[in-house]
Amino acid sequence: MAVLDTHKAFEHLRAAGYSKEMAEALLDTLGNSQDTLATTTDLHELAQATKVDLRNLERAIESLEQAVNEMASKAELREMERSIRASMRELELRMTVKVGAMLFAVAGLLVALELIPS
Repeated sequence: MAVLDTHKAFEHLRAAGYSKEMAEALLDTLGNSQDTLATTTDLHELAQATKVDLRNLERAIESLEQAVNEMASKAELREMERSIRASMRELELRMTVKVGAMLFAVAGLLVALELIPS
């Protein structure tokens, strides 16, 4: 925090034509407001802290983006699994029909060859 040399400031104000009462009132107001004024150092520290916060925020955003991308990948995998399972059920049905047709053909052939009494 910067320190105001009130005596020196009072002398400058008086030399500039301010009355004693006006100079004292102005310096009193400045003195009361100095606790709320930011110094260059304060602003520099705030800028550094903000940079750190921004870097942390960027890392958090990257982490969230990666998590979202992984979720999308998992959703895609679940969809692929559903598709594969549906294809397997369809293939199983077709194979069952084909095996049944082959058994029927063999049975018909055996009847035709009279290996199975009718």
